[in-house]
Amino acid sequence: MDPWPQRRSGRWLVARSVRQTVRAAERSGGGQDGTVHQPNALGLLSAGTVKKSVYFYQPDLVPDYDYPSSINWGNWWSWNQAASYATDRAYDYVHVIAAYWSLYRVARNYPDLVKTHTWEWYLNQAVMTVATMTNGRVGYADDGLMEETVIRYLLDDLQREGLTANATLVESRMRAREKVWAGERYP
Repeated sequence: MDPWPQRRSGRWLVARSVRQTVRAAERSGGGQDGTVHQPNALGLLSAGTVKKSVYFYQPDLVPDYDYPSSINWGNWWSWNQAASYATDRAYDYVHVIAAYWSLYRVARNYPDLVKTHTWEWYLNQAVMTVATMTNGRVGYADDGLMEETVIRYLLDDLQREGLTANATLVESRMRAREKVWAGERYP
C-alpha cells in the first residue's frame, strides 16, 4: 500500500517541500543562538532563509508525480528544483515575516491555540528572516516590498517585549534601506 495516498496530487509535493523546510529549521535550532544557518548537507534550508517556490518542474526527481499536462512547462516560471529553492529574492521574504509575526501574535495572545512553538520562537523567526533578507546576499532588499509594513509592526512588538537587541537589529536594517532610498532620484 502506498504510504503517500495523495502522491499524485500537487498538494503532496507542496506538503513534502514545506515539511522539509520546517524540519530543517527545527533541526538547526531555529536560529535561537542568533545566527543565520546555511543549507545543510542535504540542501535543506534553515532558519532565516526563504525559498523562491516550493513547487518545481523536474520529472526525474519526482517520477511518481504526474505534472498536469494542461500547463506549458516550457515557460520562464517552470523552474527546476535548484532555481525553485533559491533564496535570493527579498520580495519572497516579506510574506514569511508576516506569517511568523502573525503566529507570534496568536501565540502571545491565545497561547492555548498554539502547540508547536512558543511566541518567543515565532518572534525570533521573524527577526531571523528580516536579518537574512537584509544581509546583503538577497536581491531586491533595497527596493520597496509589498506588505513590508508588517516589519514596522514587528519592530513595535519587539520594543514592547523589551527585546532591545532584536529591535535594534531590525531598526538598523530598515534605516539602512531608508538611507539608500534617500540617495535615489526616484526611490
